[in-house]
Amino acid sequence: MATWATFASEAHDLARIGHERLEDRVAFLATLDANGAPRVHPVAVWFQAGGLFVRMYPDSPKTRDLDRDPRYAMHSLMDNMEGEGGEFAIRGRAARVTEPKRLADATEGRVASERYVVYEFEVSDAIATSYAGDRTVRTRWREDQATRPGEPSGAA
Repeated sequence: MATWATFASEAHDLARIGHERLEDRVAFLATLDANGAPRVHPVAVWFQAGGLFVRMYPDSPKTRDLDRDPRYAMHSLMDNMEGEGGEFAIRGRAARVTEPKRLADATEGRVASERYVVYEFEVSDAIATSYAGDRTVRTRWREDQATRPGEPSGAA
């Protein structure tokens, strides 16, 4: 699984779009509940110290979900019904940040870490979608594929 910094070094343009669509904005985080059913949560995302982070209350459903099964999907909001600005989605695994130095680096100037738990999200798959009139363009990066990172994949 790639850290955000690794993903960004391999797919710079795609990561830039993700940063623009997610940084300090609300996104939707999908987790799996105890029965394996999907659950969606609005979250606030930030990037710091080479990682992508989300804070949560310790007793929130998303915390329980990610502690039990770290798989996630995250999707940016769209600016309007026409999709101006595009959209960005990632999948991967999340881990609670418990190592004191990493937690300090991740939260410095941003989060009262004693009130929240913080998760770092690693990336296995990323896709950006843009809309130009009646044309849809998707650019995808997958950690497990031998294709060039960020190579346009057409309208899949």
